[in-house]
Amino acid sequence: MKKNTVILSIMLLINVLGSVIFASSEKWRHEPEIADSRIREALAMNENGKQKEALDLLRRGVQETAFRNVKIRYFLAKQYAEMSRKSLIPDSQIAAVQSKIKNHSAFVDMFLRSGEASAEDVNYYNSGQEILQYLMRNPNSFSTIAKESRNTGNTENISVSEASSNRIGVWICNVDSTVMDSKENIENAMIRIKELGFDSVYPVVWNKEYAFYRSETVRNLFGEKYLNAYGERDVLAEFVELGKKYNLQIFPWFEYGLKVIVAKGTDEGYELSETGKILQEKGWLTVDQNGKIMEKCEWGYCKGYLNPRHPEVIDFLSTMFTEISSYEVDGIMIDDHFSLRSTLGFDEMSRNMFLQKYQLKEPQKSGRENNDFWHGLNLQETENKNQISPAQMRQMFTVFRKDGVTELIALLAEKTRAAGKKFILAPGGLINFSRDKWLQDWLWLAKNRQVDEIIVQAYRYDVTAFTNMINSDCITEARSYLPVGLGLLSGLKNNNRVDGDLMLKQAKIARQKGYGISYFFFDTIDSPAIGKETKDQRKQKIQELTELWKKQ
Repeated sequence: MKKNTVILSIMLLINVLGSVIFASSEKWRHEPEIADSRIREALAMNENGKQKEALDLLRRGVQETAFRNVKIRYFLAKQYAEMSRKSLIPDSQIAAVQSKIKNHSAFVDMFLRSGEASAEDVNYYNSGQEILQYLMRNPNSFSTIAKESRNTGNTENISVSEASSNRIGVWICNVDSTVMDSKENIENAMIRIKELGFDSVYPVVWNKEYAFYRSETVRNLFGEKYLNAYGERDVLAEFVELGKKYNLQIFPWFEYGLKVIVAKGTDEGYELSETGKILQEKGWLTVDQNGKIMEKCEWGYCKGYLNPRHPEVIDFLSTMFTEISSYEVDGIMIDDHFSLRSTLGFDEMSRNMFLQKYQLKEPQKSGRENNDFWHGLNLQETENKNQISPAQMRQMFTVFRKDGVTELIALLAEKTRAAGKKFILAPGGLINFSRDKWLQDWLWLAKNRQVDEIIVQAYRYDVTAFTNMINSDCITEARSYLPVGLGLLSGLKNNNRVDGDLMLKQAKIARQKGYGISYFFFDTIDSPAIGKETKDQRKQKIQELTELWKKQ
């Protein structure tokens, strides 16, 4: 098939997609079934090397029908994007293709703002918008896959099939642990980790505004004190040195993510911390709908979150990741703390960016205080002055806030990978929990290969719950995109729930399904569960775990 033919077909398809006029008709009720059937047929053709026929079928489908439902429009656009990425598009055509995609996105934006879109339409629009945003953020997404197709002669879907991580790793904390107290302690830990058959270590490098490496960025913001939790030692450098000595991969763990300590005390009485005052003065903290910067205080600390859309926050974190990447590490890990609680993100900067994006204006206050943000949002200077409903606005703003987290993670991953290091994300649960409660869409990041590896924290205290979790659809889907491992508990402080028998059973299930395993955390691996096992019993089970790695 000639390249020019493919290009012309693709450009024609996008022109048609961008110019479809929404019409009213009883036959709309059957459009989803018709479209789904055509799409399935087209994909089958495409995967069998019949790309031209597949594009023709999709083009006819768009020409012959008037799709009002945004779900169908974007479902077609999604399939178009997937097929385009697998077509042999020359680098010289990428800009033109992206321009067409951007115009198409703007067209549907206007439809949503016209007041005709239902809440369901908004949901489907947001789903499709993620795909188009990915294509716009990744100029080489077309050409990269095209080049791989040229090199291998394979134009079929190049997704990893049931990808697994064979990594056997362990987290090292600065809390409830003495490992980082001295270089000798670190070396003793590394010796034991090697004996256990592990290959990767995740030492914390960022916790409660303290950096455990010599960070100029943190020094400039907070002062020398926040580099010296362990004196003037460079703890990360010690891990790197000993990692080489014992042939262990080192992935610095950026534990606190967007979370920060803003005050010390209790809910009844607290005082802003030194770092909290600095962050508040700079305007880096996001707030909830009532303007509060803090969550509920726990264990003497009151926590807040950095605004992922604030340019100075983005620069601060980017510089830190650049600093960490400059060490001879194998990569960087972030986890569920690189997120934003769903009740946050209502700071003035974020609201204004949202209103500007959709050409909306916030109404005057009318006694409902901050809840007014969801009422009476009017279109500016458009022909249709209809209001967008509060339900639609809440959904759109939720996606906007989630996208802020997603885009920041993607940016930091890009910087890390550009330095030749891997980027691992360890989310704290299944996708609905992570995305809805914490605005961290790890499945989207996996699907679009914005990270190199996912290690899902599968922290469950019985075998049934654990098995159900790892068999979930989202984890299975993620494995079709990139390597996926599981985070398992070896116990927390004063552990009385996770015994060696549970560890072994969960590990066997995970390994049988081809998952790598990472334990949280090192200090509890050899410690028997209080009231559930003896020291000798724990030792025996841990030895069986070690034999399990060796067999596989």
